[in-house]
Amino acid sequence: MALTDKLTAIANAIRAKTGKTEKMSLDAMSSAVSNETVSASMFAHIMERSSEAFEVTLPDVITKIGSRAFDSCKGLKTISIPNSVTSIESSAFYYCDSLQVISISNMLTSIGPSAFMGCKNLVLTSLPSRLTSIGNTAFMGCTNLALTSLPSGLTSIGNGTFGNCTNLALTS
Repeated sequence: MALTDKLTAIANAIRAKTGKTEKMSLDAMSSAVSNETVSASMFAHIMERSSEAFEVTLPDVITKIGSRAFDSCKGLKTISIPNSVTSIESSAFYYCDSLQVISISNMLTSIGPSAFMGCKNLVLTSLPSRLTSIGNTAFMGCTNLALTSLPSGLTSIGNGTFGNCTNLALTS
């Protein structure tokens, strides 16, 4: 299934849930989602296990990325997360094998457990300065993660957060 077909299927699912009949852009789709959350029901069940490479730019109305929102989206290569996003919940990008580039919100304060677990191709060199907590195993198995420092306001780092992150070069 091509990405446009997948997005059409998402729009159709939202139309059926909300009763809207007009064409929907990604912005319109996201505003139709309750609590301004990108959730598993919106994306993952349609894009899951797709090997076709794709990029996602989330609109500014999104305030959090819900649990398992992009879980196992094998084709997700790049994602831009707007500054309106303050949290990424558990397993949001769990085993997105192709994910390489992520533009993270400057307003992000929390990353949930296993949020990026198994994203072996993720190249990330810094985390947002407002980040205060990172859940257990959040970046476990991200072998290309290249962080050199952590935000000064970080108060909580879960167990195994950076397990098997072989390129990590954190300095104090």
